[in-house]
Amino acid sequence: MLAKIKLLALLIAAVFLGAFVIGASPVIASPWSCSNASTYLMLPLISPSGTLKNSGVDDKCVGGGNWKIIRTYDKACLKQDMVTGELLLHVRGTPYEMGYQHGMLLSKEITNLCSGFLTPVCMEVGGGYDMEHFQIGYGIMRDIAYTALVPFIQAYTPQYWAEMKGMADALKVASTPVTFDDLLLLNTFLDITYYLESISSDHSCSYFAAWSNATCDGKLIQGGNTDFESYNIAPNATIFIVQEPEPDPTIPGYTPGYPFLSVGWIGVVGTLSGMNIEGISVGDTTSWTSEMSIAGVPYFFLVRSVIQYADNIDAALWIFENTPKTAGFTHVVSDAKVPEAKVIEISADRVAVRSINPCQPTPPQTIHTSNHYECEDMIPGQAAAYGIPWTPGTPVCVWLDYVRQVDRRFDGYNQLLNKYYGKLTVFNAISILRDRYDLFQNRCLNYSEYGNTINALSPREQVTGPIEQYYGIVRPIIKQSCTVYSWVFVPEDLQAWMASGEYPAPKGKYAYLDFAAELGVKPSHPCTKQYYAEFIGEGPSQVKVVHIFGGPYTRGLQQGILCADEIYNLAQVAYFVIPQDIAHQLAAVWGYFVPLEFKLEMAGIAAGCQARGYSNITYEDILVLNSFVDMGYWLQVHGAELASLEQQKLGCTGLLATGPATKNGNTITGTTIDFMKEATPGMTLVDVTPTIGYHVAYYSGAGCLGLNGMNEKGLAQVEQSIGGPNQQFGMPAMIQSRMILQYMDDIYDAKAFAEACLSTINPLVGTNYESHVQCIEVSDSLGNIMVMELDPAHMCTVINPTNGFDNQPPGWTYIGQGPGWLSRQGIFCCPEMKQYQFNPSGWSDSKMYCMSEQVNASWGKIDIGKVLQFTRNDTIYDEDQVGSIFMIPSEGAIFVLRGPAKYGEYALYQIPVAEAKIAEGFGWIRINNEWHAGDAELYRMGNTFTLVICGYCTSWEIESVTHSKYMDIFKCSHNGDALLIKVISALEPAKVIAQGKNILFVGNMCT
Repeated sequence: MLAKIKLLALLIAAVFLGAFVIGASPVIASPWSCSNASTYLMLPLISPSGTLKNSGVDDKCVGGGNWKIIRTYDKACLKQDMVTGELLLHVRGTPYEMGYQHGMLLSKEITNLCSGFLTPVCMEVGGGYDMEHFQIGYGIMRDIAYTALVPFIQAYTPQYWAEMKGMADALKVASTPVTFDDLLLLNTFLDITYYLESISSDHSCSYFAAWSNATCDGKLIQGGNTDFESYNIAPNATIFIVQEPEPDPTIPGYTPGYPFLSVGWIGVVGTLSGMNIEGISVGDTTSWTSEMSIAGVPYFFLVRSVIQYADNIDAALWIFENTPKTAGFTHVVSDAKVPEAKVIEISADRVAVRSINPCQPTPPQTIHTSNHYECEDMIPGQAAAYGIPWTPGTPVCVWLDYVRQVDRRFDGYNQLLNKYYGKLTVFNAISILRDRYDLFQNRCLNYSEYGNTINALSPREQVTGPIEQYYGIVRPIIKQSCTVYSWVFVPEDLQAWMASGEYPAPKGKYAYLDFAAELGVKPSHPCTKQYYAEFIGEGPSQVKVVHIFGGPYTRGLQQGILCADEIYNLAQVAYFVIPQDIAHQLAAVWGYFVPLEFKLEMAGIAAGCQARGYSNITYEDILVLNSFVDMGYWLQVHGAELASLEQQKLGCTGLLATGPATKNGNTITGTTIDFMKEATPGMTLVDVTPTIGYHVAYYSGAGCLGLNGMNEKGLAQVEQSIGGPNQQFGMPAMIQSRMILQYMDDIYDAKAFAEACLSTINPLVGTNYESHVQCIEVSDSLGNIMVMELDPAHMCTVINPTNGFDNQPPGWTYIGQGPGWLSRQGIFCCPEMKQYQFNPSGWSDSKMYCMSEQVNASWGKIDIGKVLQFTRNDTIYDEDQVGSIFMIPSEGAIFVLRGPAKYGEYALYQIPVAEAKIAEGFGWIRINNEWHAGDAELYRMGNTFTLVICGYCTSWEIESVTHSKYMDIFKCSHNGDALLIKVISALEPAKVIAQGKNILFVGNMCT
């Protein structure tokens, strides 16, 4: 009873304090204050103690607030707020898996939304309100979607296509009538109806942001009302969706991006508002314009791309600028790390950005937007859409003065943001979104009378005549209430509030979500990150090492700042071979195959170079550096004349050795890098700690995103380009290698990724994602090795060969390439692949056979010292070597050299490499005659095998290994006693028996 009394007292005190804070705000000379402004605000005053658990769902499905799990499926859960009734969907996995989880958990709700919302939309398009016109409208929308929008979805956002496929498959399993086409139209109706001008006029969202001196504690607060035609169902279909994307090697144009929260609709894969763990938040409003298109990325998907991938406002702006768009919108984009917010205004043809509301008395460090452009370049298109004559060069304030006459929200936001300036809290932000004071009638309106008065100019209101005549003639347009949901974010703390269900939404209760607790992470508070570079090695072998970290745009910016001089010089080398104008034309096509994450990183590199004074270095230049080799081969095949053809050298020689071939069983892999010696000063070892993905170190030219390197999982990768007649557009080889290193943790995912590149067609270019003839060698810390030889239509894969190519001894293989890049020379090792290279007969690679002879002579005794010495052999050495890299994955060791191997010393660089978990299960362990039971795990790192059970850890040195994905047999020793591990397959349990002096383990282990 005492505890209940204390709780009641705390609640009363909190309510009183909230009322005091609101009442204490300075009031500007305008009666902007209505009763019950914050009556229904649900505050996170007390979080429930302990955690909610559900069978089959782990701790990531619990968070702060009043949420209770009501359904679970696989790694996902559906929750409901016990006070407001709002829903929260939390999904995790590959795109397909997240869509499937969404469909399984919300099958009935998706069916209801398609029936209640999509049906009247199709009827409007069809021109009548019966089933005949529904069928007409449905057919029109489906034809437009597949003809104009689907190619852009598959090319730019293939992950969302896969997510819709997963959802459709789940709905089929759940025996609903909803089809994939229904979901496609539900996710694209906004673009189609805008284009057809058949959409309802009740689209009038508005958003604002305030930060620093404008808020009570300096933290950024963003809020908004989403006003939309409800068809009496949309408010009840609003939902919080938390998504934790995971890598999927079968989608070559996809990287997972950040975990994020969206406020949207059930069954809709995209969104119009949300925030991510980097503190980026976005709110979107429609803005009518004559600059429309139907050929582009659907708008729901465009905004989701920003929320999923942007790590700052510049990255968001780049996405908006460089993605094909369909219609007119304005966005408030905020970055809590700065903090700062800007409005980005877009149409199908152009993008503009502003940091203030021009010509209006908006308080500093605040910004707002509704359904009207305020940037000069955007106004002509909007004036034309409204039928308003507009003369270019007319002052912007003339337009804004007119807009203020027909849209009360401009003055309304100014008044309210001034009222709460310096003391803005979540309480007050919701008060702003609820405000019903009508400036024109000088009174508070009833909800039943007009609803939320922060509404917009209707695109259906047509007027004629000189703009001056509109003042006092066009009445203020106050529509019936149409706010389907309302929200407030505090992105620095990853906190969110949302109201829906009632109509208008702000009238109802606001559910609270602790997004950070839902993810099980701590918010990343703003901090100042230092850019720095280190150098290793001495004399001619000195190698520049650059450490970069964070999100894609941020880490690109860091590399650009640190390596601007080297990047500029490398660009000159590239344009010496391929003329700049031709290179830029080709790069535009190759860019179709680059995942958005790495486009943002390249954009950041260009921005970093510009910050260092190289204003002429552009995104296109960085894209050229990352696809230069691919372009060269493509131009050669297609008969283009290239400068200094015979001067280009790409005669790399690589090696993979493991198990019985090496002295201690460790894997050693790497290559020499033979190219134009003019590029030598630009060779850089890049150490990347991305916010999402694995820690990676790779050796390449400055400004390049990948080539040869290793990740924290011990996966090492080396790429060799080989000339061949079947060159085409596709994913640049450097981007392929970076995707393998950042997102693959074993050789089998790397193989699945290569197979996806061969089988996936980019609809905008008409080719698959494999661009040119190459060889990729991959190894991991488990001792597995793989060689993939590829041309754009074929692949030969050799995994853990019992013998090397050409009947070499077991445990090693080599890959090489002859001198004379672009002179029709190069060689494959797989006999079936030789026909896909230039001059497949009558030519051999002396470097490869020299490496073979050296390995044979040292077989069973090979160590890193011998391998590095091999590269100095007169036959392998080349004066045009720009560098070399060799790695020991199990130790995280990287040996790099800049310049010809004969004249320099290798420098050692190390990254931390984690043990690889290869099996898990349940068992018992006896320590000093006491038995302990618990979860058991098997790990391997190099030649060390580790058994962990119930907190106890025992290690053995591995004597020999029979290679297999599932570890057929390991033979180990520990103080003279034997350990036998046999794992039959990934699906069958295996018995592990370890008998030592004081240890006995018996149990079942599964891979």
